[in-house]
Formats: sequence, C-alpha cells, structure tokens
Amino acid sequence: MIENANERIKILRETLGLSQTEFGTELGVTAAAISRVEKGINQASDRLILSVCKNRWHGRRVSEAWLRGGEGEMFLTASDAEEVAAFVGEVLGDDRETLKKAVLIEIARMPPEAWEWIETAIERIIKKRAD
Repeated sequence: MIENANERIKILRETLGLSQTEFGTELGVTAAAISRVEKGINQASDRLILSVCKNRWHGRRVSEAWLRGGEGEMFLTASDAEEVAAFVGEVLGDDRETLKKAVLIEIARMPPEAWEWIETAIERIIKKRAD
C-alpha cells in the first residue's frame, strides 16, 4: 500500500515516463530534490505538492486529494470544454508571446469559410488513407 505523498510522487513520475531531471525541471526543482523526496529523505513540501497539482501533465492535472492522501484517482477528470477552457486560459494568461498564443489568436480570427476548407481537407485526407 502506498503510504505517503513521497511514494505517490515517484509513482506519478514513473507513470508519466519522466526522469527525475525532467520532472524536476517542470516543477522548478533539481533532480536531487526529487530524488530526496522519493527516497523519503525529505518530505514533499506543500509548495512541491501544489506545483505538481497545478501543472498539466500530458493535458491532465493531478488530484491533490490523491497526492496528499491517496484518495480517489491520480488524475482529475474534466469535460472537454473544461480542458479547452483551462488550456486557453493558461496560454492567454502567459505574458510571453508564444507559438501557442499566436495559433490560438489566428484560429479565433478565422472566418467560417476557412473552417469549411479545413473540414473538407481533413475529409480528403481520411478518404485517401482509407483507400
């Protein structure tokens, strides 16, 4: 049985297929810090737990209840609309000029006929692949 947040952090990292370095980089800490937490040398701090839960891991968020106490599922479930809203909010809330932001802005400005062209193009691609 998984006893504490330290063990659940290791399980989460391994589930995500990330090294301690990659996981730490996403959270703004060193691989050594992640290693110490996973080994139980240091306890997972509130700051680390909140950072893990705030981050999006392959489009999903970690449940704080699961991470702290093992309650429920590892990842929160969200509707498609909630996931899209969260993504758009994060991208547009970033002060930097990123490719994601530029793409979202251009999509928002697309006229209806552009969407029709995209739909037709996708249908052609699907048909070609089916043949």
